[in-house]
Amino acid sequence: MRILAALFAAILLSVMPTKARADDASELVGHWGVVFTSKELVRVPVLRDRPTVSLAGPGMVTRRGPLFSTVLRDEEVPMEVEHSISLQIHADGRFKLMTHDARAASPTNDCRVRAGFKREGMVGRANGGLVLRSSSGLFRKADCDAAPEDRREGESVHMVRREGALLVVTGDDGTVWQLRKVTG
Repeated sequence: MRILAALFAAILLSVMPTKARADDASELVGHWGVVFTSKELVRVPVLRDRPTVSLAGPGMVTRRGPLFSTVLRDEEVPMEVEHSISLQIHADGRFKLMTHDARAASPTNDCRVRAGFKREGMVGRANGGLVLRSSSGLFRKADCDAAPEDRREGESVHMVRREGALLVVTGDDGTVWQLRKVTG
C-alpha cells in the first residue's frame, strides 16, 4: 500500500504543469543580474551622397547642377549597445524580470536611445524544466530626449536552468542571458 501511495504521489507531482514546486524554485530565490556591452547591427538613419545625372536627350548627359545629392536613408550599422538585465525571484514563486538597453542614436549622433521591458509572473514547470511565465509585459522606448513610449506586450515564456553559479535564461525568441546572483 505504501508503494502505491508513493507512486501516486510521484505521478501527481510530475504532472504539475503550471506551477513549480517550492523546492524546485528555492535555489533560484534572490536577485540575479548582468550588465554587458555588445556590438549589434542596428537600423539607423544615415546620410549618404548619391550621384545625380541629368539627361538632356537620348544618350546625352549634361553636367548642369551638382554631381552629388545628399540623401537620408535607413541602414543597418554595427553599434555598441549597453545591456542590463535584472531578475528577482521570490520564495513564493513570483518573479520580476527587467531589461534595459541603451545606445547612440546613430554613428554621428551621441544622444541616447533607451529601450527595455518589465515582466512579472510565476515560476512554473514545462517540458521537465523550470520556466518564467508571464501573461503580459510593458515595453518602453525613449529616443534621445523625447518622452518615453509604452507598449503592452503579450504572454512570454523564458526557460531557466542553473549552471553552477550562473542562472541561464533563454527567451522565447532565442535570446540567452547568463545571470549571476546579486543578493539573496
